Amino acid sequence: MAKISTSNRHVEIIVGLLCLSSVLLETNGQTISVSQPLYTLTAPNCNPGTVVGSISATDSSNHPVYYFIPSPNNNVAVNVRTGALILINYIRPNTPYSIQIKALSSSGTVTANVTYSCVGSGTGPAFPSSGFPSSFGSTSSSSVSFTETLYTFATSTCAPGEPLGRTSVQEVTGCSYSLISSGPFFVVPSTGVVMVSGQLSGTETYTGVATARCGAASATARVIISTHCRSSLTTTTTPSSALKFTQNVFNFSTSSCSPGITVGMAAATNAVAYVLSPTSADFAIQQTSGLITSTSTLTEKSYTLTAQAYGASGNSTTATIVVSSPKCNTALEFTKPQYTFSPTNCNSDANVGQVALVGNPPGVTYSIDNPTGVYNVNGTTGTLTAVGVPVVGTLTIRASRGSRSATVPVTISTSSCPASSSSSETLSFNKTIYMFTPTSCAAGDILGTVTATSTSGSPIIYSISSGNQAVQVTSTTTGANLTPFVTIGEGNTSVIIMATDASGKTATSTAKISCPASNSR
Repeated sequence: MAKISTSNRHVEIIVGLLCLSSVLLETNGQTISVSQPLYTLTAPNCNPGTVVGSISATDSSNHPVYYFIPSPNNNVAVNVRTGALILINYIRPNTPYSIQIKALSSSGTVTANVTYSCVGSGTGPAFPSSGFPSSFGSTSSSSVSFTETLYTFATSTCAPGEPLGRTSVQEVTGCSYSLISSGPFFVVPSTGVVMVSGQLSGTETYTGVATARCGAASATARVIISTHCRSSLTTTTTPSSALKFTQNVFNFSTSSCSPGITVGMAAATNAVAYVLSPTSADFAIQQTSGLITSTSTLTEKSYTLTAQAYGASGNSTTATIVVSSPKCNTALEFTKPQYTFSPTNCNSDANVGQVALVGNPPGVTYSIDNPTGVYNVNGTTGTLTAVGVPVVGTLTIRASRGSRSATVPVTISTSSCPASSSSSETLSFNKTIYMFTPTSCAAGDILGTVTATSTSGSPIIYSISSGNQAVQVTSTTTGANLTPFVTIGEGNTSVIIMATDASGKTATSTAKISCPASNSR
């Protein structure tokens, strides 16, 4: 076995300490650590958007952990919350690349060294030695095309993390963007935002090609970036004070109340990661660009958020974001002060009409203030549907959204119903005359039961049309019971019962009652 000199041992000890410092960092008894000091990751292919692998860090106090690349590059990006490393450009197949990734929590920061590569046979774009295509231009396949054939961006700030502008394709979503450039720039894969990835200086012009891959289709566009940097800027480490939002307060206004709307960008110089602190149920921030988007249906209130940007050394700064939605602030208003529906389709369960609000705002729920069981309203669309055949009636429809609501009267007429739709419907009692001989006619006793039938199947209402006013009628599931509310004396009495169905049809029948001499219970 070869002997190790004292000086070599000394070097070995130093190296060991350096490795340990990248695995574990302790602050006030709290620690953050990565699972291993060196990761070797291999992507299954070399296409932009492919996940190469993941970095994992833990905080001893279970504080949230965020991941970022101290010096963003053209090849890979890291998911700030999950640690997933993603290709954002084509890289040379079977060629190892090295990068450092930092994990950040309130306990401190820790660094992991990563070597990554991809498996492939070079089927992607051919790269010259400069690292980008030897010819520039705009090409496309299938129906995908960029909104511009040439994008021109300029910067005088020249700081890493600065957004320069956005590339995008026409009328296609779900695309993955990449950028091959002659300078220190990269593009956010999910948004197409072009950003500075390294320190710039002087006045220069850089060229590049942006690529959008949308499923099997793809498109390319030329990119020219002009820099007009102050001569005092050098490639030395930027001081932490340079981490700064471009504004202390960002005021955004959105013209839509729907989720998924981009409301603005909160950009900071020298930022490598963005988060909302605390997180919001209504908005999200794009982790590498600072783009703010809505994640829920907005209401009439004004929203105040706090964006936090992190620098490469783990330092952070905050800015206030205020979002207003003017179109969501208006009171709910129906398109008409009242509605009158005269359906021509008068069959059972037919749609009779629809109510709607001005501007058709999202998140509205419709209901009936005075339900009769004859009509239903769709809570989402405001469409009225008959239960059985349509009948004459008046309803009050309410629209609710958040803390706001509005009502409107609705009148339904059957005057436009075809004669055939109602002439075939009948209502009749099962007897023309009922003969009842109860054992007692004391108050509350059941004297007898009558039954009417409607071929429409609609509900039937019973009432006493004429006769002995001491007799009352009570509806049951199968008909109606006749009961006196005071004791009826010995002898014969009679009443005429009327049945009315939901369409307004009526039928009558006579009930003759013979009460006994003794009406005691």
